[in-house]
Amino acid sequence: FKDVTPVSAKSFGKTGNHLEVTYKNSKGKLIKAIMFGATENTFSNLKESHTLLAYMERSLFAGRDEIRLRIEGIISNGIL
Repeated sequence: FKDVTPVSAKSFGKTGNHLEVTYKNSKGKLIKAIMFGATENTFSNLKESHTLLAYMERSLFAGRDEIRLRIEGIISNGIL
């Protein structure tokens, strides 16, 4: 996904190294994306437009059935 900018982002997990990011699609619908094992570099790349490397997955966590994006990487200024 090229040239995307998040609407919101927050860390979660015991050590805070997981990331939940919300994007808005071209129709204005909010899309949730999640990354496990995020680094400080990942968080800093979210502050500007970036390319998102992600795939769709079905999550059944905590009894909630949802489709979301699983983030594999975030490229900003040519850095993964």
